[in-house]
Amino acid sequence: MQSLTKHHEISTEVSKRELIAEALEQGMINIVVNATLPKVKLPPDLLGSPGILLNLSWGFGLHMELTEEAIEAILTFDGKDYLVSIPYHSIFFLRRKDGTQVIFEQESPIPDVLEELPKRTRHLHLLN
Repeated sequence: MQSLTKHHEISTEVSKRELIAEALEQGMINIVVNATLPKVKLPPDLLGSPGILLNLSWGFGLHMELTEEAIEAILTFDGKDYLVSIPYHSIFFLRRKDGTQVIFEQESPIPDVLEELPKRTRHLHLLN
């Protein structure tokens, strides 16, 4: 598998899925989701936001599956479990456990959302 410290050309959603799967094997990851897009299923109070930061990990012990089109998982928000669906096209940011960050520039709704994220830029890669 390719290392995220190198520039990646992301041409399909399957490629993004593979990057996420590889990152999850290393531990917890952070993703940012554009919840304004159709088919995103999150708690109602989060829908409509262009930048929702989510933590994902196989270690959470809850259901999570990387399907062909989306991440299907049970995630906990404010102490309640929700079945969520996160289509790959709605994900525009990925941070691995080692701090490596990937921005999927073409999916980014607005550059300002990225500015609001915590500043951990040991490795930052823009992908077209």
